[in-house]
Amino acid sequence: LESLEEITCNRIQNWNYYHDALKEFEDKGLLRRPIIPAYAQHNAHIYYMIFPTEKASDDLKTFLNCKGVMASTHYVPLHSSDAGRKFGRYLEPMTVVNRQANCLLRLPLYYGMTVKEYSYVIQMVKEFYARYI
Repeated sequence: LESLEEITCNRIQNWNYYHDALKEFEDKGLLRRPIIPAYAQHNAHIYYMIFPTEKASDDLKTFLNCKGVMASTHYVPLHSSDAGRKFGRYLEPMTVVNRQANCLLRLPLYYGMTVKEYSYVIQMVKEFYARYI
C-alpha cells in the first residue's frame, strides 16, 4: 500500500501508451479500445481490445504469442465454467457474453513494465496489421 501511488502511476502510463498507439487500428475498424467515461477513473489493471470476430482475436493472439508477447483472453464466462455448467441456470443462449469473451484479448500490463517492453508489444501489433493497412 505504501507504493500504491507509484505503482498506479506506472500502470496508467503503460495503459495510456497502449491506448494512444492503438487508436489508428480502432479508427480503421480493426478493434475497439476500452472506454473510460469522463466521470470515471481507472487503475489500469488490464488493457484489453475487443475484435469484430473471434478469428481476428485468435489470429492476433497467436501471432503475438509466437513473437514472445503473452497476450491472453480475459475470462471464462461463468455459465461456461465447471461450476456454472454444474450449478448455473439460465434460460436463453448467452450469445452476447460468449461473443465478448471470445473476441476480447488482453495485452501484457504490469508494474515495472519498461518502455522497451511495451514498445515491442505495439511494434508487433503494427507488424501484424501491416498486411491489412
